[in-house]
Amino acid sequence: FRDELLYWALPRYALEDPYRALEIAQEKSGDHGYSLELEVFEEVANSGAIGVALELLPQVIDESRTEAHASVGIAMVRSNEHDRAIRLAQELTGRDRGSYYISVIDAWAELDGAHLFEEISSLPSAPARSVAAKLLITRNLRNPVLTESDIEQAKSYLTERDRAAVTRIQDQHKVE
Repeated sequence: FRDELLYWALPRYALEDPYRALEIAQEKSGDHGYSLELEVFEEVANSGAIGVALELLPQVIDESRTEAHASVGIAMVRSNEHDRAIRLAQELTGRDRGSYYISVIDAWAELDGAHLFEEISSLPSAPARSVAAKLLITRNLRNPVLTESDIEQAKSYLTERDRAAVTRIQDQHKVE
């Protein structure tokens, strides 16, 4: 019962004292894994305290670094700070950066796909542009916001791998 109470209460305490809440979560990480730390971190980021969340990022353990960055990036997207969210990816490398882009760009595509489409060419790398194109095209199947011309333009950003994935998804959608 005590563990359940901590899991419930600590993220809420993070709204009052995020630094101490993160410290407690890290002390208890052996008992709960890194998920308690992420719960605290997500609560801070989702509350709109983006500056505080950025200050806490260096303190996050390696196992939750990507997810913590994504929480901040998604909060930035929700606050219409898209450029800042994309720049935050530079703190990550390799697969972590790729995972970050998927999370943040997916949130952007969901919240404002038309704006993401307008900005796709300014994304910092071909993989990021491909992720954006893939998410825009596949989301458009359920929630059309792009024209056929927009979709064709988005397809020009797809890597071969993402192009194959989009084709499979579009084919499945036709069957349904």
